[in-house]
Amino acid sequence: MINLNLLSEIVREKVIDKMDHKNLILDVDFMLDKITSAENIAIAIWVEIVTDLNYTGNLLNQLSEVLHILNITKMISILINTKKSTSI
Repeated sequence: MINLNLLSEIVREKVIDKMDHKNLILDVDFMLDKITSAENIAIAIWVEIVTDLNYTGNLLNQLSEVLHILNITKMISILINTKKSTSI
């Protein structure tokens, strides 16, 4: 379990403030020299917040939640790519 207010603060500070309306390749320190695929972005975000999450509760439960989100992200990416290929 994690305090959602604390999680919100961590995500806002470590991710949203750094990524919002930015060029991910040029302006985001933890994305420099990375290909900006959905999977790489999710992994980079996890690496960015994992230390703070480790201090807030059970890391295994949090990892499980993040992996669930990654799976959803991958499914969305597949759906978008499928839609693009069928609309051509």
